[in-house]
Amino acid sequence: MTSHSELTSFFKNVGLNIRKIRHQHALTQLDLAKKSNIALITLNKIERGVYGAKLQTLFDIASALNVRPAELLMDETTLILNKEKLSLLLDKS
Repeated sequence: MTSHSELTSFFKNVGLNIRKIRHQHALTQLDLAKKSNIALITLNKIERGVYGAKLQTLFDIASALNVRPAELLMDETTLILNKEKLSLLLDKS
């Protein structure tokens, strides 16, 4: 079973990923909220990790940012493992 602190950490990580990608696209929170068709206050709370987004909301945000929903859920460990797997694949080519 997932602990409260693990959930909090996960929500914060998702929020940081959204914020990082939003900044890469030079979007304000208001821009992304409009593109995602969600309330600005909702996006603000998701980015701050106050609570987790519904699955449909994550899909809407990912679509607005033109990324796969999984990219919003990744943590540093996942990213490092994916880079290692990619480098192994590229080395074999």
